[in-house]
Amino acid sequence: MSFREIAVRIDRSLSWVQGRLKILELDTEHQRLIDAKQITMKDVNELWQKQQSRTEKKLKDMKDQGKENYQRQKAARPTRRVRSNNEIRSLIRQMVEQGDFGTTGIVLLNWAIGQVNDAAVNEALGYEVDFNKEEED
Repeated sequence: MSFREIAVRIDRSLSWVQGRLKILELDTEHQRLIDAKQITMKDVNELWQKQQSRTEKKLKDMKDQGKENYQRQKAARPTRRVRSNNEIRSLIRQMVEQGDFGTTGIVLLNWAIGQVNDAAVNEALGYEVDFNKEEED
């Protein structure tokens, strides 16, 4: 049954029916104030609009957060590219300089065979590695 049909059936306006339904969407405290006639239907409409605005903002924030998570996951996907010897040597040298070689060897091996991307290596190491840095002789 539509709201319009309900309004006709109970001999009320459509806006009256919709207003009463808005009351059901408010929190219990506001419903008690309405029942005690301490706030008016005008107040209900204002409260409902504020609540809708907050809900819409939360949904937008959730959507934005979902996009950020997707971008972060996309960036962390393996590249499946085999690294050049220079890239591997550069990473090993920088890891040894940082004292991290023993704890992150698995990350290095996975990176070298293309199972882990550059961003994942940097995240695992906790510092930015310049993968194309030339070795000094």
